[in-house]
Amino acid sequence: SSCTALTSVTIPDSVTAIGRNAFFGCPALKTMTVPESVTFIGENALGMRYDIRNGSVEPVADFLLLGKTGSAADEYASQNGIEFLDLSVTEIGDVNKDGFIDSNDATSVLMEYSNLSTGGSFTFTAGERLLADVNSDNAIDSADASDILIIYADRST
Repeated sequence: SSCTALTSVTIPDSVTAIGRNAFFGCPALKTMTVPESVTFIGENALGMRYDIRNGSVEPVADFLLLGKTGSAADEYASQNGIEFLDLSVTEIGDVNKDGFIDSNDATSVLMEYSNLSTGGSFTFTAGERLLADVNSDNAIDSADASDILIIYADRST
């Protein structure tokens, strides 16, 4: 709790519960994977922070919770307004999460790349950025769009 330098956490499958405020106020922790073994997540345990300006608890900006659909992580994310993604359901490259990796995804990546290249800020959510970075180089660019088109062409033949 309140560790501003914490950037990653690995929760082993042996963990069944994450207690209240466990990772509260850890703004550098942007992505967390919660295994299916976790059946309980306490209040404000993940991806939440205190906003001193308005005196309220709110989600950490761009926090992404990864896990299985229907799990405690999915329920926690839904209850707290946190973005959730199930990578067993949505493939890397399927930026619009429609179940297909196609030219629409490549176009979205190119539009985001164009925006970023001209000094704009991200329009993609944390989950969309993860899905768009097909080559895992921590950048969203034309190489990712090209990789998406290669996957699309390969699956279309």
